[in-house]
Amino acid sequence: MALPSGATTFTIPKDLPKGSVVLMDGGEPKIISREHLFKEIPDRGPLVQCCVACKTTPGKEGTGKPFSMCSACKWAKYCSKTCQKNDWRTHKPNCLQRQAQNAQLKAQEETCAKEGRPFYNPLALQAWYRKNHSAVEYAICNVLQLDKGRASPHQINEYAAAFVLERDDSAPNDIGKMWLARVDAAPLDIVKSMLPDATLATALKNNMIFVWLMESDPKLLMSSMVEFHTPPPKEEIVIDENWFLQVRFACAGAKMPPDEDTAE
Repeated sequence: MALPSGATTFTIPKDLPKGSVVLMDGGEPKIISREHLFKEIPDRGPLVQCCVACKTTPGKEGTGKPFSMCSACKWAKYCSKTCQKNDWRTHKPNCLQRQAQNAQLKAQEETCAKEGRPFYNPLALQAWYRKNHSAVEYAICNVLQLDKGRASPHQINEYAAAFVLERDDSAPNDIGKMWLARVDAAPLDIVKSMLPDATLATALKNNMIFVWLMESDPKLLMSSMVEFHTPPPKEEIVIDENWFLQVRFACAGAKMPPDEDTAE
């Protein structure tokens, strides 16, 4: 860890409370409690994909059973044949694009296998998002300052939340070995080129948040993914100055260590 600018040593105060953590990262040392560092991020429950047409979720149906998936694109889900039929005109351009993407990914995977190279599947980024969606939402609220509503400099419809992830080269598609490097507010123009016009228009109309999942390695930038996230009600937004550390620990599956006799 870096010491404050111009400093060569740092003396831990003798009266440091038990269970404290000293954070040093290029600025003034910060002392917080372990409970605060390992703060439990609000759990939003399992992430369930809604019906693309009517936005109904399996939970609202009362069964909890996942909806049927479009057999062509392997992404869109529908609660009924009626919804799927009525949505076809809207879904068609997205469906064709995803079919092309799926074919391209399969070809890339086969090429990598033949050449003995690791295959960095962008769908693994999507899986990481779905596994960590509660922590992702917590990060979104903080990095886009959603507590300030429309007065925020990071307007929902003007900015995306960019999550930069590092992969383990020995197991690049193992989401348990991915590491969150940073989270930034990124101008939406950067990700617009990655989306079909119809998808972009629908997301903006529904006030969705754009979650840009990207690689830390510039050579893998083309494997980025964009997800859409429904913002939580303003009264449920939690803001904390240490949010990034808390999100990092949560996504890494870190748990608060047991109490010790001395401060850390």
